[in-house]
Amino acid sequence: MTTGDVRPQSNNVLPFDAACKIADLSRSTMYRLINAGRGPRVLKLSERRIGIRRNDLDAWLASRDRPLIQLVDVQKITGEANNGRA
Repeated sequence: MTTGDVRPQSNNVLPFDAACKIADLSRSTMYRLINAGRGPRVLKLSERRIGIRRNDLDAWLASRDRPLIQLVDVQKITGEANNGRA
């Protein structure tokens, strides 16, 4: 592992919308996961605002079952054959 591969630990609190954007999830999906007990730990910032610590979000993303990038069969979507290309 090189020095460039190490991310400094951060306890910065992200606004909920920023955390959703980093996780590449909609607000409703993130709320659903949190309410089901399957989301990252949240902090109540005020009566109507929540946030997520960057460390908690990173740990949650690393522990998720599904990969962040899902491969899709292009032929099923476009109806085109890949013509022998990988």
